[in-house]
Amino acid sequence: MALSAGTGAVLAARAPVALIVVAVVVFGGASFSFPSLIATFVSDHVSDRTFAAVLGSMTMFYGPASVIGPATSGWLADRTGSFSATYWAIAAIAALSCICMSTMRRRNAVAP
Repeated sequence: MALSAGTGAVLAARAPVALIVVAVVVFGGASFSFPSLIATFVSDHVSDRTFAAVLGSMTMFYGPASVIGPATSGWLADRTGSFSATYWAIAAIAALSCICMSTMRRRNAVAP
């Protein structure tokens, strides 16, 4: 999430082209890692018997968000005249997510 926040800010700030290319690659890599990271997180925090149900329940929210996100981004870009506001929104949401994740309680072991 920190990578997404940083790269979103770089893209919104209209940095030099070389930095934008790096930000796009890092942003893409970070974005495509979320599904596997979510599955790993869930696996670490629930028992084997409940893993499929919990991950399935989370996926019901991930799917609609995947559809709504691009439409909302396009709408925001149409209203502001550029994608800078969209990337600032992405950076803000990612930074908030990073803060929320860093304040979560840690569990050392999975209950049997």
